[in-house]
Formats: sequence, structure tokens, C-alpha cells
Amino acid sequence: MAVPGGISRGARWTNGQLLWHMLFGYLIVRVLLVVTRLFARLPRGVSMGFARLLNAATGPFDAVNHAGPVGAVKVCGPRRMGAAFDRITTSLRHRLEAENDVGLTRGMHYPVRWDPFFTDYMARAAVAFAAPLALAVALTAALAEVLG
Repeated sequence: MAVPGGISRGARWTNGQLLWHMLFGYLIVRVLLVVTRLFARLPRGVSMGFARLLNAATGPFDAVNHAGPVGAVKVCGPRRMGAAFDRITTSLRHRLEAENDVGLTRGMHYPVRWDPFFTDYMARAAVAFAAPLALAVALTAALAEVLG
């Protein structure tokens, strides 16, 4: 059975680090919903330029994205991560329930090199479902690892 200190095969993180990375994904989705709302009100070229800029910074992003969970899991243990998952998923659910259909269809360009679930242009609804989809993929991979 997988334990928080066990090592994952893919990124070579401990299971606790992998869980923190997934939590961080949910935290980012909350911010991305706000960012997407702002960029959706601007001409599409603005978000396209922003996405290009972020794609150009993929190297530093990848380094921080990989190293961040190593330190973060030391500060945020399993109990705190569980509570944070509860808070963030509740917050996202309330935010999405308050949205109207028009708001969920607005979108922006995204840096496709940053995440395999990003597409060139994503509506806010797609952003909201990116984290749960990534979580499902990661949990399926972790389960396959445990079951051998």
C-alpha cells in the first residue's frame, strides 16, 4: 500500500510530495479562474501574448514546479493537506455554482508547454475541470503502481 513517504515512479517524488502537487493544482485553478475572467474581457491577442511569454518561461517554471513539493510537504503534512483539500474543493464548488453559463464560456489562451491538460484556448469551464481530471489521472497512475 502507498504511504506518504513512499516514492512514486514517475517524478520520483514521495507520495506526500505528489499529493501536495495535486493540492497545489487545485489552488492554481482557483487563481486561474480569476485570471481567465480578467483576460476574457480583453482582446484575445493580449492573452495570446501572455501565453507566449509564459511558454518562454517553461524552464524556470518546470524547475520550481518539480522542486516546490519537496519543501512544501515538510511544512504542510497529511492532516493539513486533507483540510486544505476540503477547503479548496468546497470553495471551487461554491464559486462554480455561482457562475452563469456565459461566464463559464469565456476564456483565454494558455501556455500549453506548462501542463499536458492545457490547450491553446480554454474556457473557464475547462479550467475548472482541468485539476479534477489531472487528479484522476494521477490517482489512477498511483493505484496502478500500488497494485503492480
